[in-house]
Amino acid sequence: MKNTLIGILFIISIGSLTFGFIQKGKVDEAQTVCDSQKRELENMARDQQQRAAEFQKMAEQAHAEAVVQRTICEEQLKALKK
Repeated sequence: MKNTLIGILFIISIGSLTFGFIQKGKVDEAQTVCDSQKRELENMARDQQQRAAEFQKMAEQAHAEAVVQRTICEEQLKALKK
């Protein structure tokens, strides 16, 4: 009876260790995937920030150009009114 209980506990212990190692492998795999996705997202965010900065510069240039065109048009209107 005592030996049977020890045998059952031994089998449960081996099963628990095996299950633990399997779960650790799955966690490690998930961690690797998450780290990979995190790096990809960080790269995408960096690229988007660079593109946003470029678009901001383009918008500022377009605004300056529009101000110049408006000034030219106002001057032409003044000249036509005289």
